[in-house]
Amino acid sequence: SSTLCMAHLMLSEEWSLNAAARLVCVARAFARPSPALWRQLKWLEERLLEQGSLHELPAPSNAAEERAAAWVQEFDVSRQRKK
Repeated sequence: SSTLCMAHLMLSEEWSLNAAARLVCVARAFARPSPALWRQLKWLEERLLEQGSLHELPAPSNAAEERAAAWVQEFDVSRQRKK
């Protein structure tokens, strides 16, 4: 699932959730974790940040990356509003 891919990138490659979600969404445009799984990924990111820093991606360089970055930003903001 997309959630497992994102968690793997966060744990093994030390990518932030934003970066991991962008990478997965570029590879598979319709990959979307459920709101409950997104909250678990946010929790994982918080734990990883407590242990050290996570990597971010550079600014999007093509249309697919721009779409993925926009989706991640929109999805994350909508999840924060529903808390």
